[in-house]
Amino acid sequence: MADYGLQLFNDNGYSVVDSNNPSFVLRSSGTISSWPAKSGDISYADVDLSAFNQPLLFFRSTSSNQRIALYAPGDSAGGGSGTVAGKQFRIYKWYNLDASGLQYYIFDRWIPSDRSSYGIQMWDDSGSLSFDSGWNFLTIKNVLWLDPGYPNHSNETGGSNWTQVGSAGSGTFALSMPCPRTWKYFIDISSSPRSLLECFHLDSSNNIYTSLVPQGVYINDSPALNGWADNITRSQIMVADVSRLPVSLNPVSWVIN
Repeated sequence: MADYGLQLFNDNGYSVVDSNNPSFVLRSSGTISSWPAKSGDISYADVDLSAFNQPLLFFRSTSSNQRIALYAPGDSAGGGSGTVAGKQFRIYKWYNLDASGLQYYIFDRWIPSDRSSYGIQMWDDSGSLSFDSGWNFLTIKNVLWLDPGYPNHSNETGGSNWTQVGSAGSGTFALSMPCPRTWKYFIDISSSPRSLLECFHLDSSNNIYTSLVPQGVYINDSPALNGWADNITRSQIMVADVSRLPVSLNPVSWVIN
């Protein structure tokens, strides 16, 4: 909380802007122009955001082929969100589908160089600009929580079925599922379990779906049972309004595997 200056609160009473804390502003946007189908059993794309401060990644799908799971490999190596290891991100898709044209929006707590000729500006106690009403702020329209055990994928362990979990409404939106849960299943009892991650996509009517996408072999010790790797956790899907945001701004480089 700022000791002086202006603070803005949302309708839930939470401070969303103050003079000393930068807000989440668009830092990069673009399109993964080529991400074709491939042979094998997994397909993913990596991006290095170690130059960012606290990146939040959102994706806008234009077809069900672009249902993806967002994963931070650094987390499994003990890298928290503030470390370089925690800023290496990976997205998974179905290996046999073409996800070319997937749009991404990356927000960060940072101070853009742009300055507005009118509107509201705020400075921190050192005299540095911390807020400009003309910046491309992250606008969260909704957060959907998926409770423990929901959806139940027992009858479609391969991830072929989708569950509609909500609707974004009218407009142009992008989604993020920052902490997807893992679903494990055994092809047979003598083999290692396979790991699938929760994934998400929008359809042409802005309905929101979740399903599963292959990640590889499940390596953690666990009972030989199909199901959620942790059946007491829940996940969330954040819905961001990107209707006024540029579709290409300081694009980042994705490494396709």
